[in-house]
Amino acid sequence: MNYIQPAYHPAVPRRAGFSAENIFNLTKTDRWFFVQIKEIVDFEEELATTKN
Repeated sequence: MNYIQPAYHPAVPRRAGFSAENIFNLTKTDRWFFVQIKEIVDFEEELATTKN
């Protein structure tokens, strides 16, 4: 089975340091969506820095 990656992944700009407001201004996608992505990315970063 071939997997096709999406052309745009919403977490990429967050990881690059863009705020939800910056991303909204560039894409005009609902702010709520990017706030949720921010929370996911922040949690992912927290998990990555947590030692077992």
